[in-house]
Amino acid sequence: MEKKITGYTTVDISQWHRKEHFEAFQSVAQCTYNQTVQLDITAFLKTVKKNKHK
Repeated sequence: MEKKITGYTTVDISQWHRKEHFEAFQSVAQCTYNQTVQLDITAFLKTVKKNKHK
């Protein structure tokens, strides 16, 4: 027996009134994952300045 996943709605793109918007966005947007963290770079900056890196 096939188990159906609940909690989402399948959209027929060919009949969707926002099809053009979806296609325009999909053509330029790439799937990505981002994460923001606080990071102490004090020692790193000291080394960069000491060695005169840019």
